[in-house]
Amino acid sequence: IQYGYEYMGATSRLVITPLTDRCWMTLTGAYGMKLGAAPAGPAGTGKTESSKDLAKAMAIQCVVFNCSDQIDYKMMGKLFRGLAQAGNWTCLDEFNRIDIEVLSVVAQQLLILREGRIQGKEHINFMGIEILLKDHHVIVTMNPGYAGRTELPDNLKVCFRPVSMMVPDYALIAEIMLFAEGFGDARTLSRKMCKLYILCSEQLSQQPHYDYGLRAVKSVLVMAGSLKRANPDLNEDVTLIRALRDSNIPKFLADDLPLFHAIVLDLFPGTDIPPNDYGELQASLEEEITKAGLQKVPTYITKVIQLFDIFNVRFGGTLVGPTGAGKTSCYRTLQATMTSLRAKGSKNPVYQTVFARVLNPKCISMGELYGEFNEATQEWHDGLASTIMREAVADETSDVKWTVFDGPIDALWIENMNTVLDDNMTLCLANGERIKLKNEMKMLFEVMDLAVASPATVSRIGVVYMTATDLGWMPFVKTWMEKELPSDFPPDGLKRLEFLITSYMDKCIQFVRKKSFELVPTVDMNLATSLCRLFACLFSPSGGVTYSSMKTEEMLELLDKVFAFSLFWSVGATMTADTHEQFDSFSRELMGEAKLNIPNAGLVFDYFVDIEQAKFRAWSEIVPKFQYNAQVPYFKMTVATPDSVRFTFLLRTLTAAKRPAYVTGITGTGKTVIVQDLLQELQSGPMVASGEANGEGGEAPSAPSSNFMTIFINFSAQTSSLVTQMTIENKLEKKRKNLLGPVAGKRMIIFVDDVNLPAVEEYGAQAPIELLRQFLDFGGFYDRDKLFWKDIADTMLLAAAAPAGGGRSHCTPRFVRHFHVLSMYPAGETSLKLIFASILGGFLDKFAPSVKAMKDGIISSVIEIYNRVTLELLPTPNKFHYTFNLRDVSKVFQGILMITPSKCPDADSMNRLWVHEASRVFQDRLINVPDQMWFEELVCSLLQRFFNCSWPRETLFNSPCPLTFGDFFKPGVTPLYEHCNDVSKITKIMDDFLENYNVTFASKMNLVFFRDAIAHLSRLVRILRQPRGNAMLIGVGGSGKQSLARLGAFMVEARCVQIEITRGYGTNEFHEDLKKLMISAGVGGQSTVFLFTDSQIVEESFLEDINNVLNSGEVPNLFPQDEMDRIIADMRPIVKALEIPESRDNCVLTFIERVRNYLHIVLAMSPVGSALRVRCRAFPSLINCCTIDWYMNWPREALQSVANRLLAGVSLPSEDVRVALVDMCSIVHTTSNDFGDEFLSQLQRY
Repeated sequence: IQYGYEYMGATSRLVITPLTDRCWMTLTGAYGMKLGAAPAGPAGTGKTESSKDLAKAMAIQCVVFNCSDQIDYKMMGKLFRGLAQAGNWTCLDEFNRIDIEVLSVVAQQLLILREGRIQGKEHINFMGIEILLKDHHVIVTMNPGYAGRTELPDNLKVCFRPVSMMVPDYALIAEIMLFAEGFGDARTLSRKMCKLYILCSEQLSQQPHYDYGLRAVKSVLVMAGSLKRANPDLNEDVTLIRALRDSNIPKFLADDLPLFHAIVLDLFPGTDIPPNDYGELQASLEEEITKAGLQKVPTYITKVIQLFDIFNVRFGGTLVGPTGAGKTSCYRTLQATMTSLRAKGSKNPVYQTVFARVLNPKCISMGELYGEFNEATQEWHDGLASTIMREAVADETSDVKWTVFDGPIDALWIENMNTVLDDNMTLCLANGERIKLKNEMKMLFEVMDLAVASPATVSRIGVVYMTATDLGWMPFVKTWMEKELPSDFPPDGLKRLEFLITSYMDKCIQFVRKKSFELVPTVDMNLATSLCRLFACLFSPSGGVTYSSMKTEEMLELLDKVFAFSLFWSVGATMTADTHEQFDSFSRELMGEAKLNIPNAGLVFDYFVDIEQAKFRAWSEIVPKFQYNAQVPYFKMTVATPDSVRFTFLLRTLTAAKRPAYVTGITGTGKTVIVQDLLQELQSGPMVASGEANGEGGEAPSAPSSNFMTIFINFSAQTSSLVTQMTIENKLEKKRKNLLGPVAGKRMIIFVDDVNLPAVEEYGAQAPIELLRQFLDFGGFYDRDKLFWKDIADTMLLAAAAPAGGGRSHCTPRFVRHFHVLSMYPAGETSLKLIFASILGGFLDKFAPSVKAMKDGIISSVIEIYNRVTLELLPTPNKFHYTFNLRDVSKVFQGILMITPSKCPDADSMNRLWVHEASRVFQDRLINVPDQMWFEELVCSLLQRFFNCSWPRETLFNSPCPLTFGDFFKPGVTPLYEHCNDVSKITKIMDDFLENYNVTFASKMNLVFFRDAIAHLSRLVRILRQPRGNAMLIGVGGSGKQSLARLGAFMVEARCVQIEITRGYGTNEFHEDLKKLMISAGVGGQSTVFLFTDSQIVEESFLEDINNVLNSGEVPNLFPQDEMDRIIADMRPIVKALEIPESRDNCVLTFIERVRNYLHIVLAMSPVGSALRVRCRAFPSLINCCTIDWYMNWPREALQSVANRLLAGVSLPSEDVRVALVDMCSIVHTTSNDFGDEFLSQLQRY
C-alpha cells in the first residue's frame, strides 16, 4: 500500500487494541487481494472508526457514506467511478440497508472494478464510460440482524473479505483516554468504570433506551475530561463519578436510580461528591420558568439541566417519556435560558442564542424528509430535513441551531441519521451528496419511547428520560389558574377551586385507572386539562355566570356544582357505560360533604347545571319534542334523546371555546350524526346563548359564537398524510404566503371521522395522525413542495372513531392528549323506544286503528331481534360482516316507512311488512342455512309473542313465492310499495322488464327468473328505490350478481355504469370516470347506478374513493379548482330553485347532497379467499353504508329451471329425454360442488 500524503488536519486518533490490530491486518490483507472488506458486528464496536483510522494512518482520503433503502445502483455507480479515478477509499456504513435488488447490481459493478485491478488495467469501461482505474478500497460495515437490514446476495459476498468485530477492550480504551485527558490514576479508574457498566447491565432493568456500549463509555470520558480541565484541583475519583452520574442518571427510570447509586458507592467507597454548581444557568433557568408562567418544580429543573449536560457531550439528544411529562417545555425552557444568558452578555462560550426548527418525520414520506428523484424527470428534489440542515450549515453566525424531530423514532427513517449522530457528523443523501454539519448544530429527538429503535441508533444519542410522575398534573392546574382564568375571577372562588381540585381530582383519576375500562386510553394530564378547560367554558360570562352580581355564598355554591359537572364529564366521560354506576356511587360518596344536591334518581351523568337557577336539572327536561314530517327524508329525521342532548351540549360548549373534542363509541351510537347535526347548526347561524331551557323542547345552555365553516374528512386504511393535508389546504384561503385560514370573520372546524382507521406502518406510526398532531401542537404544516412553514389560523379539530379493533388502531397518546374525550354508549332500550316511537307514531297516524295499535309491538320486536342477533350471530373470519349495530335497526324502520296506508289496510299486511323488512336487513347477509333457519324461527316466535300471529315458518319463508314487497308490480303508474304473492305475476313482470332491457341495450341478457333470482332482484330494487341506497352483493363468480344489478337499475329507471378496465388503467383514469358519475348525479340529477366488481380493483385506492363517496358523497381533492368553479356555476340555478342563498358553500353542499341521493353504488364481490374480509376491515363503510345481500349457491330447482330454458330450443327425441338431461345436468353440478367441498375438508386443498 502506497502512503497517500493526504493531509487530514490535527484530528483525534483511535486507541489501538488487539481488536483494532486484527481488524487492520484483515483490511490490508483484503486490499492486497483486490477485495473489499466487510466489518460486521454489533453497534459501538468500532467498525467505521477503525476503517477511517486505518485510512488516516495511510494518509488516504476515506469517504464515509451512510447507506439507506433510497440508494439506487446509479448513485452507487457514480461513487465507485469517483473512487476508481481518484484512488480513494470509501466506508459504506449500514451497507445491508440497501435494497436486495440494488445490491445485486452493485456486485456486478464491484466485479468489473476488481477484474480491471487484477489484470493491471489503467483504463476500463465502467457503466458505458471509459474511466481511469487506480487502486482503491471499498469497505462496507454492517449490523447483522438489526431491523431494516437485508442479507447480502451470494454474488456480493465474494467481493468482500469478512471482518468479525467483537466487543473491544473497554478498560484499555478508557485507561488510555483518561491518561490523554490528564488523569494520573487512569488504570484504577478505568477498571472501576468498566465494572460499573458491567454491573449496571446485569442488575438494572432492561429498557430500550439503556446503552452501556463504547459510545456511552466515550461520552463519559469526554465529560470527565471537560470537568478535569474546568476543575484541575478536584479529586480524580470525584471528577469521574460526577461524569458517570451526569451521563447516566438522565436516562434511568426512578426504580433503577437507587441501584445505580449503590453500585457507585460500592466501587468508590467513602467518596464525598459535592453538588454541581450551575450558577448563572440555574438562576436564569428559574427566571425563564417564571417568565413563561410555568411552575418551579425541582425535578423539571433537573431535567432541563440534564438536557444541557447531554448537549455538551453529544451531538444528538433525546427526550423520552410519556405524553404530558413536559418534554416540549423542557427543551423550550433550555432554549430560552441559553438565549437569555447570551443576551445578558454571559462570558461562558457555551451559552449562545438558540434557534430551533421543529419537524415531525413521520407525517411525511421518506422522500419528502431526505429528498428524492422525480420519477419522470429524474430531477432531484430536496427533503425537509436536508433543507433545514443545509440552511443551518450556511449560517455563519455562532448561534446554536437545533433541529427538533418531534415524532416516533423507527428504523425506517432514523438509520439515515447514523452518520449525523456519530463522529462523522455528515448527512448522506440518496443523490450522493454529503452535508458536513457544524459543531454549533444539535439534533434533538422528542419521543414516547425507543422501543423500535435499533441499538445502532440508541448508542449514538444521549437520553433524558422524563416520567409523568416527575411532573404530575398539579403544575398544569396552577399555571392554568394563574394564566387562563379571567383576571376578575373572584379570589374566594380561586381558593375554593384549588381546594376542590386537590381534594377530589386525584381520587377520581385513581378510581378511573383502577376500576374502569376506557375506550380511548388517556393519561392523567389529559383528564386534568379536560376538567380545567370544561370548567373554564362553563363558569364564565360566556357560560352565563356573572361574578360581579353574585353574592359570595351563591357564587361558591354554583362553583361547586359546575366543578362537579366538569369532573363528571372530564374524568368520567372517558369510561364505558357499564362502569357508570360504579363511578356514580363513588363520586356521590366522595363529594357528599360538598352538598351538591344532586337528585338521587338516576346517575350523576343524567343531570346538568342550570346556571340561572343554580341547581342540577335532568337532561330529560330539556329534550326537544319531535314533530313528524312526511316531507323530510328518513335519513334527515333526528329524534332528540337525553343522550343526544347532553353530548350536543358538551360539544357545543367545547367548540365555542375552541377546545378539540374526540367522540368515541361503538359503531351505530350516533357519533357522526350528533357531530354533523351540530356543525350544520353552527354553519346555519350563530349559536344563541340561553341560560335556561324550556321544558317543551328548548336547548341546553350554550355560548355565543361566530359563523363557522366545516371540513369533513373520512379516514380509511388507505388515507395518506398528503391527501389529508391537501384536503385541508384546499378548503382554506391563502391569506399570506405562510398563513392559511377560513374566510374573514369565520372559524373553520375540521371534523375527522374514523380518525383511527389509517393503516399502521411497520413500526406502529400512522402518518395522517402525526400530521394532525403536528397541527394541534404547532398550528400548521410544512408546504409539501416549497418546504416552508404555513400557519393555520382560526381553525380547530373535532374527531370521531369507534374503539380500536377490527382494522382500527389506538391513536398515539401524544395525539389523544390534545382532546376532550367523550365516550358515547349505545342507546338504551328506553332511548331506542323513544326514538322509533316518535317516528313510527307520526308515520302511522293516517293508518287504520288496527295498524296503529301495533306500534309498540313493532318497536319492541325489532329491538328484540337486534338484541338476539348481536348475542347469537357473532362475527368470525368467515362471517366478518356479522357486525350488527343500531344502523340496522334504523334500516328496518326505513323500510316500513316505504308503505302507504292504502297498501297496508290491516294488521296482517303490517305483519308481513315487518317480517319482510326485518329479513331484508338481518337475514339477507346470513351465509348458511343453519343461520337462516335460526333467524326464521326467531321471527316466527316474535310474531306469536308480540302480534299473536302463528304463521308457520314454511308458509312465511319456504312457499313457492318468496315474501316480496316492491314498487314495480304496476309498471307505468306511480310506484307504490306493496306486497305481491303471485309468483307467476312477478315472473311475468320481470320477463317484461328483461325484454325491454334487451330492446334498449345492445348487450342482451338471457335470464331465468327462478325463486332465488326473483328474491335477489326484488331486494336490489328495494335498495335502489331508497335515497342513499347502496348495495353489496356477495357471491361466487357466475351467480348472477352483475346481470341482476343491470336489470335492477333498469327497473328503477337509473343509468347503470361500469368502468372499462384497459391496459394502463389506474387512479387518474378512475378519478375521471368518478367525476363523470358525480357530475351526472349531482348536477344532472340523473339517477345513476355505479356497478363495481372486485375484478376491477386494479389499485386499493379505488376502494378508498368509493369508501369516501359512500360515507360523505365526495372524494377529497377530486375536482381541480377550474372544474369545481364550473360545477358551482351549474349548481347556482338548482340552488336558487331550492330557495337557498346562492353562496359557494351552499352550491358545494347541495352538489354533494344530490350525489349522495342520486348516485347508488352496487358492489359485486366474491367471498372466496381473504381479500373481501381484509377490505371490509380497512374500509368499514363497505358494510356500514351498504345493504348486504349474500348470494348462496343456486339450489337444484334453480339449475333445473336454467337447464329447461337452455334446452327449450334444442330438438330432442322425446320429453322424457329432455327431463332426464335436465336432471343429469343439475345432479352433476351439485354433486361436483359437494365432492369439491369434501376434497377440501379432507386434503386442505382444491
